[in-house]
Amino acid sequence: MSQIRERLNAYFRKHEQSDVRSERMIQVAVEQLGLTRDFLDFAIEDYEAANAEYRAEHEQFMEDVRFNESDNEPKRTHSAEDVADRRRGYFVLHYRIDTFYVFARIFPDDVAMLLKYAFAPSPVDLGNTHKGIAKHLPTIAKAKGLTGYEDLTAQGNELARVIKDFRDDYVVHRSGNRPRATRSLTWSIGEEGTRINYGLSFPKEGEEVPLVQSADLLELRDKLDRYLNAILDFLEPLPVLT
Repeated sequence: MSQIRERLNAYFRKHEQSDVRSERMIQVAVEQLGLTRDFLDFAIEDYEAANAEYRAEHEQFMEDVRFNESDNEPKRTHSAEDVADRRRGYFVLHYRIDTFYVFARIFPDDVAMLLKYAFAPSPVDLGNTHKGIAKHLPTIAKAKGLTGYEDLTAQGNELARVIKDFRDDYVVHRSGNRPRATRSLTWSIGEEGTRINYGLSFPKEGEEVPLVQSADLLELRDKLDRYLNAILDFLEPLPVLT
């Protein structure tokens, strides 16, 4: 069990003895957040497996190309089934990266719901989405005499921007928001992770072609964990209502 999961479980148990509704709702929010965090781990496991398989197939393909360039060796051929399997592996890897972004986008809203109930009752309603944290957390923290919230809002805003922009424009709403975007896979020499790289189909005269890439998923997952650890650092000292 990961350290972050242990912390969530401990925070859940801390509030299970209370009969106050807001405390019980904290448990509900922790369960939802924990589920999303587990889904991110599942998505990472699937991504790593698909990435390793595709990269091995790609390396074998490139080796066959190099081999076929020699004049004194018989050619290595690929059957239609081989080509179909390689094509499938290519798009499975796209799918795994997209899947991570879908659940990564849910994560900040789950954090908002946890804060909403952890601070209840509060002078303002934090709301049900992550944008309420930046908008209302300063008011709530000052009313309750809490400090150190500035780093939380800064981390949360940066994560939400990185995740939301890519997820919205290039995963969920790509047909409407980026109808001419083209996909490919890319990685740097010596880099184990693979990213989705976006270009632009049929650029207009003088139109700038943007360079857009997905994040390194392992690094992004670690950033999400650091954010969640900071959230728990902020919440754990709060007393339980009885």
